[in-house]
Amino acid sequence: MDGLPTFDNFDTALRESKPDVVSINTYPDTHADYVRKSLLAGAHVFVEKPLALTVKEAEELVALAKAKNRKMVVGYILRVHPSWTKFVEIARTLGKTVGNAHELKPTKFW
Repeated sequence: MDGLPTFDNFDTALRESKPDVVSINTYPDTHADYVRKSLLAGAHVFVEKPLALTVKEAEELVALAKAKNRKMVVGYILRVHPSWTKFVEIARTLGKTVGNAHELKPTKFW
């Protein structure tokens, strides 16, 4: 990403880049924290499902988005959509995965 800043810390990325919108596509156990921080920083949020791991936490995030007058969209992949089916078909030809996905953590934010 020539010329674009990269960050190894989400809080630093929010503070220094001051984004209008944040897209959260990380592991589910990180979603609520990143959504909360993004909303508090004044950004609109797109987050992959699930929004949070509990209903209570999801309700708190909805209330926060409303209080901050920020848009918050929860996305999802239509597993029966032809493009997703093709993606899975191709991905299965690429070989084994490396390690366990739940052990991986994002190291760069841009």
